[in-house]
Amino acid sequence: MLSDWYSAAYTVAYQNYMTPWYSLYTKREISPSAFAIGQILKVFGMHRITDMYGPVPYKDFAPASDVPFTSQQDIYAQFFDELDEAVQILKKFVEDNPGAKPLADYDKIYGGDFEKWIKFANSLKLRLALRIVYVDGETARIKAEEAIADGVFTDNEDNAMLSVDGSATVNPLYMICYTYNDSRLGATMECYLKGYDDPRLAIWFAKSEVSEYKEYNGIRCGSTFNGNDYKVFSNLNVSAGTPIQFMTAAEVYFLRAEAALRGWNAGADEQTLYETGITTAFSQPLGATQSKAGDASAYIEGTSLPVEFEDPMTRSFSYSYTGQVSVRWEDAVGFDDKLEKIITQKWIALFPDGQEAWSEFRRTGCPRVIPTASNWSSGVIDTQKQIARLPYPTNLSKDYPDLYNEAINNPDLLNGGDNGGTKLWWDKRSDKPYQSGR
Repeated sequence: MLSDWYSAAYTVAYQNYMTPWYSLYTKREISPSAFAIGQILKVFGMHRITDMYGPVPYKDFAPASDVPFTSQQDIYAQFFDELDEAVQILKKFVEDNPGAKPLADYDKIYGGDFEKWIKFANSLKLRLALRIVYVDGETARIKAEEAIADGVFTDNEDNAMLSVDGSATVNPLYMICYTYNDSRLGATMECYLKGYDDPRLAIWFAKSEVSEYKEYNGIRCGSTFNGNDYKVFSNLNVSAGTPIQFMTAAEVYFLRAEAALRGWNAGADEQTLYETGITTAFSQPLGATQSKAGDASAYIEGTSLPVEFEDPMTRSFSYSYTGQVSVRWEDAVGFDDKLEKIITQKWIALFPDGQEAWSEFRRTGCPRVIPTASNWSSGVIDTQKQIARLPYPTNLSKDYPDLYNEAINNPDLLNGGDNGGTKLWWDKRSDKPYQSGR
């Protein structure tokens, strides 16, 4: 991975999340509700950043200052507090100003509907609660149950989707796929969608040129080729104006299903929540056409397994072992098998949110993904476990040497080498199913 690529998100985080939030923070007494929305968006954006890199400057942030790195444990604790604060501010506004939507002209997600923002904050809190379950199970349970009780997403009308107009604002996946020629269907996704006979394959992707437009063909991560040789594989079915997915009700049902599986109060049993998650995912508008997958009843009863991966251009990239769980809940045996089903269906439903899918894979080891075809890390990164984090931008060690050295040497911070093999604070599951049984 090129350093410019893994540095980009870090730079964007402080320019587009933290600095604008700080401006709202200094004016929070003037418009508490605007600050609350900014707070939710800051947590949404920065949880992705800390889940890429690990400890980052967060606590006591102020622009143009040398802010020390904050441990992930402390960042997550602050996340929960900040979401709770935002919810209370918005609830007070709604109570005092029923029906008012002061941010309607600026809000491209909910049109100024603060009730929806409250659900988003609680749903995000639920996501973050499950993220830390293997490192702090009791806090995870408490925060998850709080979020569910206070009200999370329940249908696709609640989904956090950012509207773009296709010209002044554009879905970045469209640019990546069609302008940069740099994104295609992945091999693991191909194998799962084909194996489950999943109708979303035709909604999310286009048939490939390499198959003369008769078949869907994905690329295995780590495949090596010359130039644009693999541009003939399946494109993403996305337009410049396709809404950008932040979080959906389907994900929330799968989060609740895992919570119920762990014995927490999730409002229903794990099978009901799991199957409702699938049904909700099938009724969500998807892709460039905003089509729906339709009736999920047959899919829910499916007993087939993911298929093998066959690369039509380079046979050595093919892979014969993929996932070993079906969709049908009754086929599950024991906690681990049920968890793998839940995470596998959530992983599919998260598309195209690759960041969250990667975080869930690191947290649980699910679904069983096809390992990278090439590993150029000189042993730093385990091929089966895959990359655990992004290295910090190269300029940090030069511009802030003391803060950087503290971050990588302090056992309460990164506590490991600044490389892709060092696991994050919450990455503590010890029995991940990495291609077990192969």
